[in-house]
Amino acid sequence: MSAAEQRQAQLELQENVVRAYIQLSLDYARLDIAEAALAQQQQILDLAQRRLKGGIGTHFDVSQAETPLPEAHRQIDALQEAIALSRNQLAALAGKGPGQGAALQRPALSLHTALTLPSALPAELLGQRPDVVAARWQVAAQARGIDVAHAGFYPNVDLVGSLSYMATGGGALEFLTGSKLGYKVGPAISLPIFDAGRLRAELGRASAAYDQAVAHYNQTLVMALKSVSDQLIRRASMDKQQALAAESVASAQKTYDIALIAWQRGLTDYLNVLNARTQLFRQQQVQQQVEAARLEAYAGLVVALGGDGDGNGHSAHTAAESGGGQ
Repeated sequence: MSAAEQRQAQLELQENVVRAYIQLSLDYARLDIAEAALAQQQQILDLAQRRLKGGIGTHFDVSQAETPLPEAHRQIDALQEAIALSRNQLAALAGKGPGQGAALQRPALSLHTALTLPSALPAELLGQRPDVVAARWQVAAQARGIDVAHAGFYPNVDLVGSLSYMATGGGALEFLTGSKLGYKVGPAISLPIFDAGRLRAELGRASAAYDQAVAHYNQTLVMALKSVSDQLIRRASMDKQQALAAESVASAQKTYDIALIAWQRGLTDYLNVLNARTQLFRQQQVQQQVEAARLEAYAGLVVALGGDGDGNGHSAHTAAESGGGQ
């Protein structure tokens, strides 16, 4: 496996770990929302029971408050399962057994983490992408093949070897019959000019392979630029969606607060409280999903640029310049 292939495998592993880590953070955030919703529903049930005892509530109100509780517990159980599976995923990516996943703590990563980019992203950063590095190695290798084929058209005569051959009885022109003759004294003669048809064919094949390598490199570079552009577009979109999702949560929270106060004062039906709480819960889930997608978009941009740009990310680029792909 070449250095570029090793770097590509490493980059893919890093990307999978980051995505699994973000997913684990999302699972925990959703669990927080579900537990908060359960706590709120339990408070509503307690209030309904107190109102019933005080003679200002009904058994129907208590029944309505009890109804969402089993589903709330089910959602919490499902999220705890998702957390366990995400832990197993991270353990597997780290080459560990499932037991190691259970020891993982809650990620310190916040889905609201501020993400900033430099004012400029020079295209030269793409030079460290493993696929671009590998394509550049192929071009360099094919270019060396053309140099070798060109060199084959020039005679390489070892006069000491040829004179030794003729002195032991060989004819003056007999050494021209072979493309290369070797003796104990060393290589004697290489006059490939007499086999020019074969050499031209070899040069043609080398040139064609070089052209193919260049075309592959160009296509790889174009796709790399597209990948970066796609991730930049996605990241910009996620930033906008993040702001809109936050507005939706704030609006849903306000609606729920108004509905709850109105119900407590006997001004509205409890169904309005349930609907408002359900909408708030959904908007909070959407917000967390958008936040996770925003982090994934940033991670995708880093991957599209070939890595984090530190010593590891730069190693493939350095190796390419030194011919490390051979």
